[in-house]
Amino acid sequence: MNILITGACGVTSRAVARSLRVSSLRSNLRIVGSDVCDNPYGLFEGLYDCVYPIPHVKDSSYARYIVDICAREKIEAAIIIPELEVVYWSGRRFPAPVALPPPKFREIAVSKKRLYEALAGTGLVPCFGLLQEKCF
Repeated sequence: MNILITGACGVTSRAVARSLRVSSLRSNLRIVGSDVCDNPYGLFEGLYDCVYPIPHVKDSSYARYIVDICAREKIEAAIIIPELEVVYWSGRRFPAPVALPPPKFREIAVSKKRLYEALAGTGLVPCFGLLQEKCF
C-alpha cells in the first residue's frame, strides 16, 4: 500500500510514520512524504521511502505538486497533517482517498475559541478549579 503523509518533516507527521513502520502493515507499506523541507530533519530519519519537496500550501502551484505526487506514486491513501493543508483540502477534492473534516466543521475546529463556543453547554469542555469563571 502506498501512503502519502504531508508535512513529512514535522514532529506529528514523523510520529505517524513511525507508528506505521511498527504496525503489522509495515511489510506491505510504502510511505511517501511531502514537505516544504524548511526543517529537513525528517528526511534523514529513514521513515519515508521518499520525500518530495513541495511549495508552501499558499503557493499557486502547491495543488499541482500534490496531484502529480499522487499519480506518480500511485497513492492509495493520504494522511494530511499540517493544519494549513487540512484547511486547504477540506473544501476540495483530494487526488487520493483521504479522511478530511467537512468545511463547516473545519471552520469551527481550527479555532479553539470557536470550538469551545460551539460546545458551550454540552459538558464536553472540561472545567478546572481556578478557571471556573472562564469555563464554557
